Amino acid sequence: MENLSLESRYSKILLQNGILEEIEKVEIFEPSNLAGEHFVSRCEYITVQFKNGAREPCHFFVKFPMDSPDNEIREMFLGIMLKESVFFTRFAPDMDQFYKEKLGQDNTFFVDLFPKAYYGEKDALILENICKRGYSMPDKSIRQDINQAKLVLKNLAKLHAVSHVLIQNSGSKDAFLKKYPTIFDRWLLTEADGILSQLVEPPFKRIFKMIHVIFNK
Repeated sequence: MENLSLESRYSKILLQNGILEEIEKVEIFEPSNLAGEHFVSRCEYITVQFKNGAREPCHFFVKFPMDSPDNEIREMFLGIMLKESVFFTRFAPDMDQFYKEKLGQDNTFFVDLFPKAYYGEKDALILENICKRGYSMPDKSIRQDINQAKLVLKNLAKLHAVSHVLIQNSGSKDAFLKKYPTIFDRWLLTEADGILSQLVEPPFKRIFKMIHVIFNK
């Protein structure tokens, strides 16, 4: 983000998203409920209060890339942030628009699957803070029950189904990756691919068998 004051920076971002009210103040909070989720980024909760008291505050979840004295590692962190930013600011909205064109504007196929993105580049990603809508991370030490697992798989299936159709609709995988170059995972086409395949394919096959059994009970 540009080297502006905090209020000026968020005023510009809000203006780009159609929010015109003048800012009263910007408050920064350190998330207290995160434990190891973000090992290549740091996070903040931002609350923007407006001078117009009738306007509800905006609550943001903001991610910044980690810094490093090593140039190569720092560039890797920036690349990861850009990849995530493009997903939320370009790819996810395109998926949302695509399925609405196919299924109708009132279809709820993707409702609440992605948080609204307000800004995304390699220096930062600003999303709505969905904790304000009741979202919370479950305790990682407690195993998911079958209903939670089904919910996760159902939403992952939606994501991959629409992604697959978008690739087909692009004409080719190359055309798709040209439009969304940061979606590409460089590890998939390196000498590591064979090694990774040997590591992940056996457990994946077992997982798919378990899913088949669970969903056909």
